Parts: sequence; structure tokens; C-alpha cells
Amino acid sequence: MRGRRAGPAALLALGLACARAAPVPAPHPAPAPAPRLPRSSIAAVLEHRAELALDEAQVARLEEAERGLEKELAAVPGSRPAAPVGAPAGEAARPPGRGHGGGGGEGQGKHGGRGQGSPGGQDPDQRRDDADTRAFLQVEEVFRPEQRERAREIAEAYREARYDAREAARAKGGGG
Repeated sequence: MRGRRAGPAALLALGLACARAAPVPAPHPAPAPAPRLPRSSIAAVLEHRAELALDEAQVARLEEAERGLEKELAAVPGSRPAAPVGAPAGEAARPPGRGHGGGGGEGQGKHGGRGQGSPGGQDPDQRRDDADTRAFLQVEEVFRPEQRERAREIAEAYREARYDAREAARAKGGGG
């Protein structure tokens, strides 16, 4: 009888060992939702109004320029308002070049000069980028000298993030 009792105990021990030996893999966490980007480089600067110590007149001028830019972009065939990072390709992107004085001309930048030529021959993203750059350059005189460089950095960071988001979407097969 002794052998019979050892058998069930051995089976129980073996079953427990097997159950512990096969851990369930941890589920992969869902990626965090993509942060939203402002509508334009001007809107990005406006989000930093406290940091830049913008006065009421500066804010009013920038908001006016932002409204004008949105009207201009509404007239661009195939153009859509800015979307969150990681949104489908074809939505607003980073203007070419440095875009805020010196150096980078329209249609030419470190990421290539696609869409160059007549405005009608440019893709909507390129036209949107160019309009954003022009609008920012037109309001640059609003900033006091001590604000200007930081405002340019904010605008450039916006353009880079927008470009990177658009290219990431294209790389995932979202357009191109």
C-alpha cells in the first residue's frame, strides 16, 4: 500500500511543478496615445506665452496671424488642419528648412526639397509648410529681442515634430 500513496503524492507534486514552470507572459502595455501638436508654429509659440512673457498686444497680434493662417490653409486643396502626432499622413507637417530667417529658403531644407516649383505643383503638405513658415516670418517682428530666439526655437521644435510625425505615418504605410 505504501507504493499507492506515493504515486498520487508524486503526481500532485509533479503537477504543481509544471504549473509553476510555465509562467504566463506579461501582456505588452498599449502604447501611450500620441500627444497633440498645435495647429501651427504660431499656435505653438502662443502655448508658451507665459514662458516668453508675451504682453496682451503681442498675444492679440499672434492670434490674428493664426486666424489668417487658418483661412489661408482652408483654401489649400487637399490640405487638412493639423492633427495629432501619429495621425495619418497628409496632415500638417513641418515647414522646410529653418524657416525663420537666414539660411533655409522655402522648399529647401535638411529633409529634402520635394514639391519645389510652382505652388500648384506642390503637394498639400508642402504648401501648408510654406504657409506656416511665411506666417511665422511675418509676425517675428512682434517679439522683443530677448524673446525672439526662444520663439524661433519653439517654432522649429514644432516643425520638426510635425515633420517627424508625418514621416513616421508614411513609413507605417499611411501614405506617401
